[in-house]
Amino acid sequence: MNDEVMIKDPQAKVKKKAVIITVAIMGLLVIVAFCVFGHLLKDFLVFDANRIEAAGELTKLKSRINEQEEQLSLRNSDFESQINGKMKRLLQLEDSISKREAQIASQQKLVDECAALTERVFSIQRDYQVALDGLESVRKSIATQEGTVSAIKIEMEALSAQKLSLQGDATRLDKTKENTEQVIAQLAYEIKDLEQKKSAIQTEVSEVKQILIDVSSNLKATELVKANEKSHGGKEIVMPVIPQVATLKKESDYVDLILCMGEATLTAPLKIKRHQFNRSLSEDHAIDLSVSAHLAKEIAFRRERVKDAFLFKRASAVLSLSEDVRQKLKNAANRIARQNNLPFLAQVLPESSLTEAKDSFAQFAKCFPAWATTLLSLSKASPCIAGLFDRVVIDEASQCEIPPIIPALYRARGVTVIGDPTQFPPVITMRESRHEYIRSIKHKLTDPADERFDFLRNNAYGLIVASPLMLREHFRCHEDIAAYFNEEYYKGKLKVRTDVCRLKFPQNMGFKRALVWRSVTNSLDGEVDEVKNLLSELKCNGYDGTVGVISPFRKVAERLKQELYGFHSLLDIEKDVNTANGFQGGERDLIIFVLGITSNISHGEDWYAVAPENRYIYNVAVSRARACLIIVGDREQARQSSSTALKNLAKDIDKRPARKLSQSPGEEMLCKALCSAGLKPVQQYPLAGRYLDMALVDEKIDIEVDGEAFHLNKYGERKQDDIYRDLQVQSNGWCVCRFWYRDVRDNPDDCVSKVKKLTKS
Repeated sequence: MNDEVMIKDPQAKVKKKAVIITVAIMGLLVIVAFCVFGHLLKDFLVFDANRIEAAGELTKLKSRINEQEEQLSLRNSDFESQINGKMKRLLQLEDSISKREAQIASQQKLVDECAALTERVFSIQRDYQVALDGLESVRKSIATQEGTVSAIKIEMEALSAQKLSLQGDATRLDKTKENTEQVIAQLAYEIKDLEQKKSAIQTEVSEVKQILIDVSSNLKATELVKANEKSHGGKEIVMPVIPQVATLKKESDYVDLILCMGEATLTAPLKIKRHQFNRSLSEDHAIDLSVSAHLAKEIAFRRERVKDAFLFKRASAVLSLSEDVRQKLKNAANRIARQNNLPFLAQVLPESSLTEAKDSFAQFAKCFPAWATTLLSLSKASPCIAGLFDRVVIDEASQCEIPPIIPALYRARGVTVIGDPTQFPPVITMRESRHEYIRSIKHKLTDPADERFDFLRNNAYGLIVASPLMLREHFRCHEDIAAYFNEEYYKGKLKVRTDVCRLKFPQNMGFKRALVWRSVTNSLDGEVDEVKNLLSELKCNGYDGTVGVISPFRKVAERLKQELYGFHSLLDIEKDVNTANGFQGGERDLIIFVLGITSNISHGEDWYAVAPENRYIYNVAVSRARACLIIVGDREQARQSSSTALKNLAKDIDKRPARKLSQSPGEEMLCKALCSAGLKPVQQYPLAGRYLDMALVDEKIDIEVDGEAFHLNKYGERKQDDIYRDLQVQSNGWCVCRFWYRDVRDNPDDCVSKVKKLTKS
């Protein structure tokens, strides 16, 4: 039947499949819906759990925030209480400051009152002195009357004793007669001795006179200066021979040659021709060698007796004063003499005494033209008069404070300040706080223009506003020693002129250089033992030079004085063992420099040893040694020091800059040209205490290359020192050949040919 239905309805099968498919799809959708719902339910449950957990966390956070707010409120209250306390403290400090200012004002009033009282005390002292003088006169009158009575009594006793004394006179007269005969014999002997000395002096005087006669005859017989009058426009002049000194006086581009020897008496006039000084004097054969020899002999004679001559001249000047002038000087000295009971400022002379004081001092200065005193003793040595001295020379000015030089400057018409700013500064004990109070608060000295007068930061050397003239030539130390401070402190500007032959170098000790290190690693005891060993070696070798021991630190120097007591044959312990400050101004042939820098030194000692403001210590210590410097200390630690001066001192001596033989490019250029021409010039050859630029030793020719900046004065003339130097060199039998730098630069061949002509002649 079903088949029939299907046959009858062919779409029934299709519908049936569609229903089945629909039911299946619906089932699937229900299953999917259940799955989605399950997932959504799970997510909801998870979300609800998270929500509950987040709510718990939020509650915790709120509680923490509340706790922190409470803590912040507590802290704010603490801060407010602290601020209130500090405000109260600030108010208290302001009150104390105001009270302190009031105290300072009251103290200032007390100071002013003390000054007034001091002035009153001085006046009372003067009145008291006057009263004492009156009382003394009364006492003298009473004593005179009492003396009259006692004299009468004594006279009566004397009359009674006179008889006895007369009896003893006879015996004494006999003894006196014997003593007189002995004195007469002694005087006769002394007279004979004086006659012998007189004859010896007369012999010397006759020799000098003979020298003068020979020189005068040679001068008259020799044409001293040859000049071409036609080419140079020179004219003949007549000048007297003034015997005293050999000098050359320059006038414009010409030279007047004046040879002076003997006393200041004039002899027959001598004709001299002016000569244009554009070449060497020896090139024109200006001075006869025989005259130069006499000059050298006369100069040596004068040097031997210069001290006696000055003493005789000064004594003669004093004795030549008349009795009236002497009495006038005594009266003036009594009136302007310093009173010991008066302060310094009370020594200002009254207006009425100034003229008399000036005249008396001028008269006195004729006998004593040069004065030497310390700055602090100047008020005792001379009256306080403006422009009293023609020239005041202040030595060691870099160690001098500013205030002490003011009286010296007041007395000076001209001043010369000598000092070394790379050595010790002034020693000032005033504290910085005290200095600032006096300067800024008390006296209101805040102007920047006053900075140069600040004595705590500047010295007398830096106060003088002038271009300094550096003394470049050094004659004390061996070249090895001088190389250190020349490089470290003077930028290589020094020229070492030390005569090594005169230095007392220690022998048989293995020293190859003049600057030697004895390294001791981080031990002060080891350094002291090393010093003892060195002194023992010097003693065994019989070293005859002077020895000094220096240390930067006072305590090290004191210990060395105790430890080295057994070496008194080599050292004067109190003078030869000291700090660098104590050795300032002194020198020794051999110096042992004990560093004393170890790991055990204090912070203050370490600062003193390496601070830049204390670097002068090593300059002073090293430059005290003439022949040999031995440094005892930890060399490796010195090499690693922050102080450049100490680090440079520890450097190997071979690494120091070598001394330049050529002092200028012109010298180097001419030296090379002479060598190329087959000549053998020796640079910086020592002669007569000077160093020649170049020397042909066998031919005795001095070759100089001059720059106009250093060898011409402000008038465009050759400096007098060059002319005197030529005379000095020629007196030793040498010829001098000078060239200007421009001639060497432009025509070196002409310069070489001139030198060759001199060698042939």
